Amino acid sequence: MSETQGFGQPQNNFKRKLKIREQIGKLFQSLTFLSVLIGLLALGALLVNVMTNGRLLEAMHSFVQTHQVTMSLRPATLEGDPIMFARVAKELAENTTLKKGDAIVAIMGNKVSRPGEVWEQLIEANASELAHAELHYIPNLDRLFGELKSVRTDEGRLVILEEILPNSPANQADLLPKDVILAVAGVPVERASHVFEQILIHKLTDLNFGPIELTINRQGDNFIIPINVIQTTVNAYEKNMFAALWFFATNFGSRYPEAAGIVSALVGSVLVILLTALIALPLGVAAAIYLEEYARQGLVSNFINVNISNLAGVPSVVYGIIGLELFARAQVLNETTGFINQLTGWQIPAIEGFGRSILSGSLTLTLLVLPIIIINAREALKAVPQSMREAAFGVGATQWQVVRHHVLPYALPGIFTGVILSISRAIGETAPLLLLGASVFVPFLPESIFSVFTVMPIQIWSWTGEPQDGMENLAAAAIFVLLFIMLLLNATAIFLRNRFQMRW
Repeated sequence: MSETQGFGQPQNNFKRKLKIREQIGKLFQSLTFLSVLIGLLALGALLVNVMTNGRLLEAMHSFVQTHQVTMSLRPATLEGDPIMFARVAKELAENTTLKKGDAIVAIMGNKVSRPGEVWEQLIEANASELAHAELHYIPNLDRLFGELKSVRTDEGRLVILEEILPNSPANQADLLPKDVILAVAGVPVERASHVFEQILIHKLTDLNFGPIELTINRQGDNFIIPINVIQTTVNAYEKNMFAALWFFATNFGSRYPEAAGIVSALVGSVLVILLTALIALPLGVAAAIYLEEYARQGLVSNFINVNISNLAGVPSVVYGIIGLELFARAQVLNETTGFINQLTGWQIPAIEGFGRSILSGSLTLTLLVLPIIIINAREALKAVPQSMREAAFGVGATQWQVVRHHVLPYALPGIFTGVILSISRAIGETAPLLLLGASVFVPFLPESIFSVFTVMPIQIWSWTGEPQDGMENLAAAAIFVLLFIMLLLNATAIFLRNRFQMRW
């Protein structure tokens, strides 16, 4: 009886410990699920914050031809605080009324004192207002009068109407050639540019759509002539998010937010990351296979393993310094100041670096992600059961045949996951590429791997520091695109892991 009780007690202890382990497993499973849920909620909150605070949705929906309409100018000859105004940047094929150089003073009855207000008024307008939006503008100097000429005389500088343009506001006000413009709204003028500037000052500081008074001298007589400088045109606008996204993705950067795109940064990021993957993937997998399958355990192996683990935690800015000296400038092999020449005294011929090119950036990011790829690939190789290797050796397979046909296929899902997660980290890196000398503004597409480049994180960093209105919208849109690309890469990692999953 006592022996039966003694046998039952260990069994009860085993069941109790098994139950505790099951509870601990459920606890860790719940914590894992909770952490993933918190991560997804944080990512969702980040996207919502980018779209709302950055006015991303409004920026996307406000593609209403304004990318061709306005640019900001500061009249250089004004004294005191310069007046900011919106001006037509280039000819509009779809609008024959507005011309290059016209100054926009109001839209839908609301004053415009800076280019960003054109966006804001169109964003806040409803569909009916956009269908018949009145835009008030001052034609440029040539279309407002004709030909104005500044002439120096004994009495001083005079502004003379050399030629009156037919159907112009000056012609409708019965101005005549050889009339001298003395003053605009009571303010004397001495040059032709002063005429346009004083009209702008008067209409922007005291906005009204009525005539402005010009003091004219005609054959020795002075008199005042009112002229209607503000013209009105009715434009039909529409909000189109897809057109806005397409414009944003296919146009180059600009200091004017309404004309800026991200195509050079997007193409640069894709080329840098693709080249980084092409270099880092074979090197990292080959190194992992050697260290895991071929290298003997010893001091050298332990030294390499420790250093690979340490390199995985090195700050990215350090890799930027290494890439600048090693790849961009090639200072290590410089014949006079190179480290190798100074250390050994050898006269090694100088090797020119790759400069601030896509290749230099890719090699720098390769150094950044290579330790991570090696570690992940080794873990994937370790996960393959040792029994599979022994079974292959038992039928006469060589070491390489075992690795090539048995170990590597089963480890591919883990290897692909590690590679793509490493690339996801690299695509968001800014510090190493900034130290390397990547450009902030590139108004062209790279022609080869030796071309200068920019990437999306650098473009975002540049836009967040710009003072112009609307740049924060561009940064928000670029952040959204960058997050989308990173999520796409992570989704690709999950797909590849499931696609190549092999069970034993």
